[in-house]
Amino acid sequence: MRTGFILPTFNEKNNAPALVHALLQSGVDPLDIYILDDASPDGTVKALRKKFGEHSNVHIIQRTPPHGYKVSIEEGISRALKDGADIVGWMDADFSHPPELLSRMVLELNEADVVVASRYIQGGRDLREEKLHVLLSRIICTFGTYWLNRKFLDWTSGYILAKRDVFTDLELRGSYGEFFPVMVNDILKKGWRVKEMPYINVSRRYGESKTASDIRGFFKHGPAYVYSMALAGLHR
Repeated sequence: MRTGFILPTFNEKNNAPALVHALLQSGVDPLDIYILDDASPDGTVKALRKKFGEHSNVHIIQRTPPHGYKVSIEEGISRALKDGADIVGWMDADFSHPPELLSRMVLELNEADVVVASRYIQGGRDLREEKLHVLLSRIICTFGTYWLNRKFLDWTSGYILAKRDVFTDLELRGSYGEFFPVMVNDILKKGWRVKEMPYINVSRRYGESKTASDIRGFFKHGPAYVYSMALAGLHR
C-alpha cells in the first residue's frame, strides 16, 4: 500500500533534510513525502531542494497564503489522496517524533484504520525538557480522555497514520493544532478502529517551538484546545 506522509515546515532548515532522509530509510515502501513549507525565511526550501530536488518521491511545496499548520495539513492530505495514497499521515518536522516508528505504524494498519503515536499508553513517555509543554499536553489530554472518550489517551499527539477512507467527509476544524483532538474525536465517533502505539516524545533537535515556548504561548494555544474539545464533547 502506498503511503503519503506530510511534513508541515516553518524554519526547519536544520531539521527537515535529516528527517526526510530518516523517513526514506524507514523501510516504508512505496513512500511519498510531502513537505508543505509556509515561506520559511531561514532557507528550509533551499536546503531541501539541494538534497532532494531530484528525488521523485519527495514533493517540496512552497505554500501561498493563507499560511498555518492546519491548512498545511489539509493541503498535504489533498495532494496525497490525489496522487493515489492508500495511507496518509503526518508528524512534526523537528525530530520530536521518532521517524523509525513509521514502519511499525504502517504494519498496525493491518488490524486498525487509524494509528496514533501515544505518550500515555504503556511504553510511551514524554521526556521533553520544556516542562511547560509537558504540562500543557498532560492537562489537555486528561481533559480529552475525561470529556470525549475514556478509551483514548493522547489527544495532542500530532503523529498519525490513517487509511484513505477515513478522510472521506472528514473536516479539520480549528486554526492551529487544536484541530487534531477534534479530528480524533470525529474519527472515534464514526466508528473507525483506532489504535494508540507508544512512543517517546523528546525535545526538538534544533530551533524554537511554535507552540508554548513560554507562558504567553501557553495561554495563547492552551485555551483554544480546551474550548474546541469542549464544544466537540457537547455534540456526543
